[in-house]
Amino acid sequence: DDGEPLPPEPPEEEPPPDDEESMIAEAATAPVDLPVEQRRDPEEAAIELLSAQLGARAIDRR
Repeated sequence: DDGEPLPPEPPEEEPPPDDEESMIAEAATAPVDLPVEQRRDPEEAAIELLSAQLGARAIDRR
């Protein structure tokens, strides 16, 4: 402790919003270029991503 003051701390940068509401708002304003018949079912797309990225498999519910 030599009596010299510490330099000021740098200002904290706000992280970009990464919450569900901001993602939904962004998706709602995004242009949709595909005709209706070429759009993918969101559930099928989610299942495909889960399978490809995490190795998920469908559970047979009989």
